[in-house]
Amino acid sequence: MAWRSGTWLLAGLVLAGCASAPSVLELQPDGPITRVWPEPPERPRFRYAGELRGQENFRNARGGVAEAGERMLRLLVGLGARRERPQMLQRPVGVAVDGTAGRIFVADVSRQAVYVFDQQAGRLLIWERAGEDAAFLSPVGLAPTGDGGVWVSDSALGRVVRLDREGQPVRVLEAGLERPTGLAWDGTAGEGAAARLYVADTAADRILVFDGEGRPLG
Repeated sequence: MAWRSGTWLLAGLVLAGCASAPSVLELQPDGPITRVWPEPPERPRFRYAGELRGQENFRNARGGVAEAGERMLRLLVGLGARRERPQMLQRPVGVAVDGTAGRIFVADVSRQAVYVFDQQAGRLLIWERAGEDAAFLSPVGLAPTGDGGVWVSDSALGRVVRLDREGQPVRVLEAGLERPTGLAWDGTAGEGAAARLYVADTAADRILVFDGEGRPLG
């Protein structure tokens, strides 16, 4: 009994160390890039780099013997039989890249959430809140703010939400919006009144302009 208790303690300590190990974001499938469009002799303008699916895109940065040891320990303590289903994209419709923060945002209308592929941190985040009073129903448009956050339009809720780098709603725009879809953010002049957010409202057949504080400009 003493040996078994010691084994559980050792396994728990090792697994605790494994949990904090960094991960690496990789495109799938692995291998050399071979597909381009259009094909030669025309000059290619697009090159296939890989795919983003969800948690499958992240691998343990240690690899090799360390990963094998972790799998063995999980089996030893009985954790291998109850693996959680990985979080995977279901119906992605919008994509935006924040090169400064090293993040790729994907709006998924079926999952009703925004997937955040954080390359620098090596993790996948899933943001579901469209404000203190609601969850996302149909997130479609994305406009990164350059600080790790993002503007998100929800066509079903009829609102545009600004999420900070932790995924917390910090601003909600609803006045004058019917079915917001496309977004564009211009923060080159700074934040606040100098910035501009452009919102395409497909139901109203118009584009609305707001400043960085969410005040309508025209």
